[in-house]
Amino acid sequence: MRRFILLAAATTVAVVAADAQVVASRFTVGTHIGYTRFDKGTGYENGPFLGVDGTLSTGLLKGMGADLGIGFTFTAARPVTAWDQFPPVAFDFGDTTLLYGVAQRTTLLTYGLQGTVGFSAGVLRLYGLAGAGAYTMQFDTRQNVGNFSSTNAMLQFGGGVGYAISRSIGLRIEARDVIFNNFDRDRLDPTVGYTQDRRIVDAVPNARSASERPHNIQAALVFSYVPNRGGTTEEVPR
Repeated sequence: MRRFILLAAATTVAVVAADAQVVASRFTVGTHIGYTRFDKGTGYENGPFLGVDGTLSTGLLKGMGADLGIGFTFTAARPVTAWDQFPPVAFDFGDTTLLYGVAQRTTLLTYGLQGTVGFSAGVLRLYGLAGAGAYTMQFDTRQNVGNFSSTNAMLQFGGGVGYAISRSIGLRIEARDVIFNNFDRDRLDPTVGYTQDRRIVDAVPNARSASERPHNIQAALVFSYVPNRGGTTEEVPR
């Protein structure tokens, strides 16, 4: 009887493991909840972001024990600029001068195409990714007296580890280096020339050196889902 129970338990574990194995799926959708550590040269404060991606497995590297995927990525954030990285504004009242640091909340979008290469081991999957696209900064309409935005090219590299909860649902932990090309920090300065303080030069700390190609590090928890999965055991979340 004991042997029968042990055999039944082992069979059950094997079936569950097989059901949740990380095998390359045809199409996977992921939703991202993450945090961005901006390059100090951007003038941005660190903050959260939301995102979504989709990956289609090509099956080109299946004979090598790997899977190659292509897809898209999109993120959205509402970061705030650091007030001490831009000129303060001055207001004179008789013999009194008031200085104020100015910050603004912007909308930051990144979007593009990406490729992934992954290796599976049971319920775990290790993968790397690389992609290219664009980023768009939309500035505060009240502080800039108009609807202004700036768009330039973007590159990204990263990787992560995935865990299959079931054949349709999974979790990933992912990190990316998102590189902004032709970044112009002056576009984030909402002040106008006649309001800037040019007399009390030590009123605020010196701004950090600007970067035209800043590297911004993103870390995210990703919820994966295989839509219209059907009933096969060959397709599970990435």
